[in-house]
Amino acid sequence: MLDLYIFPIHLAGGKELADLPGLVASSAPRRVLRNRAGDMLAALLTLPSKNILTAEAQQEMLLHLSATYFTTPGSVTSGLRAAAEQINTFILGSNQFDSPSGRPNVGVLNLAVIHGNMLYLLHTGPTHTLVVSSDGVSDFVDLEGAGRGLGVSSTITPRYFTTTVREGDMVLLCPSPPTTWTTTFLGGSSKLTLDQFRRRLLAQSPFNMTAAVAQVQSGRGDVHRLRPRIPQEPIPSDPYSLPVQDTTVPESQELPVFPSEAEQEPVEVSFEIREETPIIPPPSVPVTVDNPLPVSFETDPIWSSENDEPVIDAAPVEPPVVLTEPSMETTGEQGEGREPDQGFRTIPANELPGPQTAAPDTPFLDKLAEITQKLMELPGRLKPRIKPNVVKINPVRTDPSGSIAASTLLFIALAVPVIIVFIATNVYTRSGRGEQRTNYLIEAQAHALQAAGQVDPETQRSGWTQSLYYVTKAEEYGRTEETRFLRKQAQDALDNLDSIIRLPVQEAVPDSIPSSINIIQMAASSTDVFALDSNQGRVLRFSLTGNGYVLDPNFQCGPGSSGGKIVGPLIDIVPLPINNQYKASVMGMDTGGNLLYCIPGKAPLSTTLAAPATKWGKITAFTVEGSALLILDPLSNAIWRVVGDGVGFPNQPHLFFDREIPDLSDVIDLVMYQDDLLLLRKNGLITRCTFNNFGVSPTRCQDPAGYGDRNGEPIPLFPDVQFTQLATVPPPDPSIYILDVNGPTIYHFSLRLNLHSRLRFQTLDEYSLPEQPVTAFAVASNRVAWIALGNRVYYTPLP
Repeated sequence: MLDLYIFPIHLAGGKELADLPGLVASSAPRRVLRNRAGDMLAALLTLPSKNILTAEAQQEMLLHLSATYFTTPGSVTSGLRAAAEQINTFILGSNQFDSPSGRPNVGVLNLAVIHGNMLYLLHTGPTHTLVVSSDGVSDFVDLEGAGRGLGVSSTITPRYFTTTVREGDMVLLCPSPPTTWTTTFLGGSSKLTLDQFRRRLLAQSPFNMTAAVAQVQSGRGDVHRLRPRIPQEPIPSDPYSLPVQDTTVPESQELPVFPSEAEQEPVEVSFEIREETPIIPPPSVPVTVDNPLPVSFETDPIWSSENDEPVIDAAPVEPPVVLTEPSMETTGEQGEGREPDQGFRTIPANELPGPQTAAPDTPFLDKLAEITQKLMELPGRLKPRIKPNVVKINPVRTDPSGSIAASTLLFIALAVPVIIVFIATNVYTRSGRGEQRTNYLIEAQAHALQAAGQVDPETQRSGWTQSLYYVTKAEEYGRTEETRFLRKQAQDALDNLDSIIRLPVQEAVPDSIPSSINIIQMAASSTDVFALDSNQGRVLRFSLTGNGYVLDPNFQCGPGSSGGKIVGPLIDIVPLPINNQYKASVMGMDTGGNLLYCIPGKAPLSTTLAAPATKWGKITAFTVEGSALLILDPLSNAIWRVVGDGVGFPNQPHLFFDREIPDLSDVIDLVMYQDDLLLLRKNGLITRCTFNNFGVSPTRCQDPAGYGDRNGEPIPLFPDVQFTQLATVPPPDPSIYILDVNGPTIYHFSLRLNLHSRLRFQTLDEYSLPEQPVTAFAVASNRVAWIALGNRVYYTPLP
């Protein structure tokens, strides 16, 4: 497991403040949903400098945010969205009742959750999250897609990101990072200690900035709040401040001469750990210091001390010991009665700001436990008052000769084997099955040890595969913590060998889609998902609500009479841009060139495309790029291009190619990105054709286009894959995704078909999907991937 060490950077007018009211970080409480156990959450809420929300109000909002995430069922992203929506409701309410007219508070929110080794991010408003790892620096940002922020509207437009994290990685939540924080400047920072990293950031920071800096370390799933120890003036109202010494100088004594500002020693600043304690909001008046940028840094915990002698107030002290690693003692390891380190004081629990990670009071559960205990004690109290039943033993009937009767002998002959079989089955169920599971676990452990000691990748793969096989056999007799551990160990090892990233998926609408449905095509927007049923040729709509996705039973989009035309079963669909002239969400096409525009809550509209001069052959797929419609007609060996406005296409179809037309008989899918048409063939190869808009040179095709690695070096066709469908996504990270149904796996490529990663799906409890073939997939513009297994639909955000 991982631990999270997090501290704020709060600069105001060049001076660093120790606290940041908009920062919260917490680990999962003891009583939590199963899929939230072990999660760690960090949130940074940034509000305008002149806002009506006090520090106490901000902390209260963030407390509700943390509790909302850990109590919301479903996927990580659904929990993040629920938490963000609650903060939006708070800020929106304050704007409506308290904010001066025309000047509402607009909040910018960074939400980060570490779930296993996955980092899930949610942005609302223009903000950045930077992840610094040994592989480089990743800046997760979408300034337009994340909307204006919180408090503007009753609905939010969050932006999701996902990536993996390892021990030592740094995560920076910052709404407006300085321009000096470049990839070159931050590169290699994952090898620095928190002390060194903080110095580097402060050396290139503006006068005003808010940010949260976190480092991932191995641990037990705990969150450690750190705060710089900044020298500050004692506050008179603080009962724990140092007493003010008498500064009156006797007349006979000369005043000491102090060095100039340039000659003074640098101010020492360190961190103190905030453990899981109840929250009291920080004071509304920030405490500032004279030194704007501290140049020294300590990570010595304030509750651990090597000295048992207390420090005399206001006496000179030695500089505290500087630690270079964040893994240090915490409150739980301190013995009672120990004194704090020199230069520090033990802060009472009611003074600590920050998240409350302990479980809240649960009077209902406590009362239920009390009642249960009394019920368990009830039989013992009643036992002396209950008389045992009198057992009457009847003699065995005998015949006149004195021997046992024949009917009794027959009953014994029949009953004894049944009793023996029953006892044997019970013994096997209780001990035999457990022994069998133990044997499988021993085999799994043996293959795991053998694989771990190998150097050859293929030998390792064989060993881990065998270990995973025996773990699966053991789980047929029940899943335990041991089987889960062995499964994860073997699965992680195989994923590392194959460069696979695991993505936890959530079922969109469980038990709501009839079993007669077989989904073969999908189209997704940021709020709706559409699925094409091959059995009826009609489209289903799943709409996003506050409780997740629901099936729209009134959505009309399928074959039948429409506008005086007879539309046949649909063969393909594409999502339409919002606010189009038809108010339609999705467009479908049948084999005769009829277009169907489907509108939520209304009857669909239809139109018929003009047929080409050679008539239609057999339309199998189509796509829309910009203003043009591309139609795949393998029977005519043609790709037809129809010019329009992106929604309506009244013009005559023309052949996409010029002189050289590739063989299209085995093409199963197509996508268009700008001027490049990508054709996917049954054998898994890609043909790339570049369209010429000006007619100066003919349309050129590269057949096959060929795949490459990250560096662009050619690689052969991937073994044991079955590519079936293509998808593209627009900037800021334009990409090509290809579905392999054997994984199921999504291969992530650049526009030049260089492989970035392989994304494989698993359920939230880290097990594989049901043993059903994958029949469709789609990638929405907000980078949420959708897959269908017959009549079951799953989704997950892409990294």
